[in-house]
Amino acid sequence: MVNVTFELDENLKKELRYIDRNLVNKATLATLRKLSKPVLSDEKSLAPFDTQVLRDELSISAFINNKNHDVAVCHVGLSKKNHPAWLKTRGLAMEYGNLRVDPRHFLAQAADQNRAPTYREFSQFMNKHLDKLVAKS
Repeated sequence: MVNVTFELDENLKKELRYIDRNLVNKATLATLRKLSKPVLSDEKSLAPFDTQVLRDELSISAFINNKNHDVAVCHVGLSKKNHPAWLKTRGLAMEYGNLRVDPRHFLAQAADQNRAPTYREFSQFMNKHLDKLVAKS
């Protein structure tokens, strides 16, 4: 699994305190999904060509932590619980290698290629989504 973590800047944190939590959560999830699309696209293009089933099953999943509403999580890759074990094992073997397969770092490479733009664009997209949601309510 590849994790990309970043903190919101203090100005954005202060602004979000005064907006309804549900609106902030919706905007956060929409932003995470939007910014994860290039990562997903890169993962699919970088995945080995002999793994069509693996490429077809790569997806985006985003949620807000129920215990602590300050944490939003976005998975890009094989994150669904209903994926069969053989597919998860194959994905891990492709990424990290095993006795029969050399590692082909398609997940880490996709995350690294998209890390900087995602960090820079997060607050911009977040503000756009919040403006739309606040205007609707």
